[in-house]
Amino acid sequence: MLSKAAQPSSTSLGPLPNSWEGDTNSLGQTFWTNSATRVKTYYDPRKPNPHPDGFAPIPPEGAPLPEGWEVVGRAVDGRNDVIFLDHNTHTSTAVDPRLGPLPDGWEAGRSSSGQAFWTNAERRIKTYYDPRKANPHPDDFAPIPVEGDPLPEGWEVVGKEVDGRRVVSYLDHNTHRSTTEDPRG
Repeated sequence: MLSKAAQPSSTSLGPLPNSWEGDTNSLGQTFWTNSATRVKTYYDPRKPNPHPDGFAPIPPEGAPLPEGWEVVGRAVDGRNDVIFLDHNTHTSTAVDPRLGPLPDGWEAGRSSSGQAFWTNAERRIKTYYDPRKANPHPDDFAPIPVEGDPLPEGWEVVGKEVDGRRVVSYLDHNTHRSTTEDPRG
């Protein structure tokens, strides 16, 4: 619980909404948790949402986030955008801080539309799925090298071996569709 000195007066903001409690971490940062939703935020829930573009605090999946971190999200075109906020450095990232460093040869980037992607120049692979996580592609498809010219922004090529031949699919992360036709024409 917050000390009396750290708590805003009830006349300025009023009591916390149901299921919310305030506390302070070992770094002295004040945060609030909602026991019903498992949301943890470093912004007072009695104040208007400070996050732009429809982002709002969401509960982290899996293990707790490191001290001073918060996760916010929003739904866009049937997919969830998730951003991790580091209140220690006042920075944000699309990369889950619990994942650790990227494997050797991998680099993270962002498309002009803000989508996170990862590249491995040596292997000529570009993927829109974090290589530190389990393969999210169904039926054993996995990112494969791009042959020839680069794919258009937002596209990824995946493949797998079936009966001695390579089956290829092109994923359009802009429209969330896939095709067997190469988008480069």
